[in-house]
Parts: sequence; structure tokens; C-alpha cells
Amino acid sequence: MDNTLRGTGPFTLFAPIDKAFERLPQETKDTLWANKSKLKQVLSYHVVKGKLTADDLKDGQQIQTLEGHKFTVRRDGGTIYIDKAVLKVSNIPCSNGELHVLEDVIMPPLAK
Repeated sequence: MDNTLRGTGPFTLFAPIDKAFERLPQETKDTLWANKSKLKQVLSYHVVKGKLTADDLKDGQQIQTLEGHKFTVRRDGGTIYIDKAVLKVSNIPCSNGELHVLEDVIMPPLAK
């Protein structure tokens, strides 16, 4: 994953806070730690090709991830949701794109 983000970008990373991984059900954590390909699938679901700021995220928008599936953006008042995860901190510029911080881990359909 690190090599991917160092590659030809830009990329947008929707990074869950550390506590988000801690809150995952134990069975899910055990599966992810034991199956590196499934872990990579989940992590790549948090990465989008191109640079997206919070202003670029429109209500109802479907965004293609590097994992291959799309997630849905939802706006409710001043809150932005990526799937069901709250966008906690947005628009952190990085050398190869943009970083946003999520309150929860988002899971691709096949990893649920």
C-alpha cells in the first residue's frame, strides 16, 4: 500500500483514526490480521485516484476506489459521510495528494 501511495498520483486517502480499528469486531480484526490480501483490500478501499477536497465531495456521489468498488458520499448539514463514516478532519495537503480523516473504518462490499 505504501508503494502505491508513493507512485504516480495524486491520490486521496480517507484514513480512519486509530480507535476506528480498535472498535472493529474482534472477529473482523482477527480475519484482517490473518489474511493480508483482505487487509490490503480494506485499506485500498480508503484510497481514491486523484486529489479530492471536501468541496469536491457531493451528496450522493459514488466514488471509485483503488480497491475497485465505489463508496457513497453523503452530506447532512455540515457533516460529510463516506459510506457511514463521519469525515472528522478534511483537506490535509500531502506531497502526493490529499488526506481526510474518518471516524470509522469503511469496508468494501466483499470484506463485510
